[in-house]
Amino acid sequence: MTPIYTMVSIELDSRTRRTWNLLISFIKESLFLNAGYLISVDAVNSLMGFLFWWVSARVYSPQDIGFASAIISAVSLITMLSSLGTGSGMIRYLPEKLNSNQMINSIFLFNVGCSLIVGFGFLVFVQYFSKSLVLLLSSYSILLIFFSFVLFNTLASSLRMAYLAVRKAKYTLFQSVTINVLRLALVALLMGFGVWGLVGSLWFAIGISIVLGIFVFLPRALPNYRPELAFSKKDISKLLPFSFGNYIAFLLMQAPARLLPIFILEFSGAFSAAHAQISWMIGGIIVTPGIAFSTSAFVEASNSPCQSSKIFSKATIPGLVITVLAAFILFLVAPWVLLLFGPSYAVEGLTFLRWLSAAAPFAVITNFYFSMLRVEKRISYLIFLSAVLASVPICFSLLLTYKLGMHAFGIGWFIGNLMVSMIAVRESVENPEWRFFTCNIISTLRDLIM
Repeated sequence: MTPIYTMVSIELDSRTRRTWNLLISFIKESLFLNAGYLISVDAVNSLMGFLFWWVSARVYSPQDIGFASAIISAVSLITMLSSLGTGSGMIRYLPEKLNSNQMINSIFLFNVGCSLIVGFGFLVFVQYFSKSLVLLLSSYSILLIFFSFVLFNTLASSLRMAYLAVRKAKYTLFQSVTINVLRLALVALLMGFGVWGLVGSLWFAIGISIVLGIFVFLPRALPNYRPELAFSKKDISKLLPFSFGNYIAFLLMQAPARLLPIFILEFSGAFSAAHAQISWMIGGIIVTPGIAFSTSAFVEASNSPCQSSKIFSKATIPGLVITVLAAFILFLVAPWVLLLFGPSYAVEGLTFLRWLSAAAPFAVITNFYFSMLRVEKRISYLIFLSAVLASVPICFSLLLTYKLGMHAFGIGWFIGNLMVSMIAVRESVENPEWRFFTCNIISTLRDLIM
């Protein structure tokens, strides 16, 4: 007769083996591979970005760093405003396109043209809000560097989205590592050029990444790709309504984060604004893995729309599990995390950071729901819900910041994401197609446990 402990051991081994095999099968899928690469990109950018500015602070003057950060921020703003959401459009429509080479090149040219227009518009209006930048960009040679920087950054952003569109996020990681290693290596070598040494290190690093991307990485990610100066108006016209709708939704979702420092500064002063900014930065870290999984699910579902509910259910489980665990841990250790920045941060920013921790799981659910809407091309509804998500924390801030300080925004952010999450859950129950999504999550969790 087989001893009981032996039977239990066999049962445990069998369960462990099933769980291990299930995890291995998941990891081998491009859904999880691409999510892992996207998480790695964020980790590389955060770590190397910290090292870059740490080195810069020791070899450049504060004035040089201030001007350089303003120029880099301006270039990033121009790139964001000129994209018009074509990255999301490329992800959604490229799998349906027979001539992917033509569509990618058309999007590259379109984005470059838009960035030039927005860049010239920026130069026209910059004189009204930053006299210092006007003086810094006063010569033709400097303007040439500035516009080439805009073009480089635009192409780098377009290449990142192209790698995602063809489900080869590892090249996004390669691009990120190339840029960060080169700029870190160059920043000390170019210190004699002051502001333009800082800017130039990033300019040169992005330029090298573009050359590698166009002639090495993208042809490997998409074997039939060839760089051409060919523009298809038909391709752009097809994806632009979808892209522009996503662009509006993106701006609405970004609005609370962009307006938070202004509201806190106006109603509570610079002291509170500094504490709010640090808490917001820390709170944003714990939702990064969940957003990476939702982005990867959007890419995979765009290539297989008929399998979208199954794809999203697979991605939602690890995205939510990681976020819930991270949010719970951060909720507990928030005082000590904030103490790293100073005693006042641990006192002033604690409640706000805990509200952000509580909102994190719902923020991830919201991101998954929005990705589902993109796959289904329900852009009008996406814009509406993005407006709801943006308006709730903004209204709370405007009405209650005088009484509650920065916590008003945290409460509004929690309620806004909770509302959208409840809408997502209701639709998953009422919609027969999405009901399978919910059932698949439950069955997958059961397979992992049993």
